[in-house]
Amino acid sequence: AYQYLINRKEPEPEPYDPGPEGWDETDRETFVAVWAERIDAYNEGWPLGGYGRIFAEAAYDYGVDPRWSPAIAWIESCSGTFCFRDHNAWGWGSVDWPDWESAIRDHVRGMAEGYGYTNSWEAAMKYCPGNEAYWYDHVAEEMLKIWPDDRL
Repeated sequence: AYQYLINRKEPEPEPYDPGPEGWDETDRETFVAVWAERIDAYNEGWPLGGYGRIFAEAAYDYGVDPRWSPAIAWIESCSGTFCFRDHNAWGWGSVDWPDWESAIRDHVRGMAEGYGYTNSWEAAMKYCPGNEAYWYDHVAEEMLKIWPDDRL
């Protein structure tokens, strides 16, 4: 699952997959503007504060719930405050990133490719085996703090 991180290249994003109902009706610029503001408000005062646009762009490009990666970052590292590897706010593998932008884009892409669209029991069992119930519940709770659902 982490192989693409080890031999990381910067591929073009896959063609947009609309994800939840309504995304196909939302242009990228509107989606990014709305979600960037919400994610920035959620991360204000933390190391990942100010990266809402990057989270939102990546979520749109890879068809992932825009709340998911920021919520995981809160659970795993207090939004980048306590990282066990460089710019690794998600406790993900043994990966270092050179900056937050590439880290966010890689994490969102990895979630889309290996875990699905949004928080699920299956994703929790894969992401945090042995502690999946705690992880699932707390990620869901953090996602609700960003916005009650995945719609604009």
